[in-house]
Amino acid sequence: MVEQMVVDRERWQPGEIVGRRIVLRRHRAENLAVVSRWYRDPEVARLTRYQTRPMPREEVERFFQTRLLGPDSVAYAIHVRLTDRLIGLTTFSSLDPDNGSVLFHITLGERDVWGQGYGTEAASLMLAHAFERLGLHRVGLSVFSFNERAIRSYE
Repeated sequence: MVEQMVVDRERWQPGEIVGRRIVLRRHRAENLAVVSRWYRDPEVARLTRYQTRPMPREEVERFFQTRLLGPDSVAYAIHVRLTDRLIGLTTFSSLDPDNGSVLFHITLGERDVWGQGYGTEAASLMLAHAFERLGLHRVGLSVFSFNERAIRSYE
């Protein structure tokens, strides 16, 4: 599976996916500082990990290197188009090209953008990428029942 990703990297993860209000871009190493700040926020930790303790720096770095920059996931930084502000991240993991399936993840780390439709737009862009460009058959997702904003964005 990793070899497939290396060979088809441009197909699986083009440099950017442009939406109406956001643009999804490949992560860069300098995004680590912002992502670390998000995962130190107890509310982000609760909504994404069901924990109230901040994620330790070493754990964030490992997550960043494997999930966001690693060869076996497709990960994007979510930027506001007009300002280029980094507001979140979205990924496909557990890629299975043989069965046409992935797992979908999204985190909006900047609290001031919650409830404004950015998550919905990012999810729509990623689903269009999965089904239309990649020709996948299944996209899986899990969400905590108390994360009502996330549930609304997925409906």
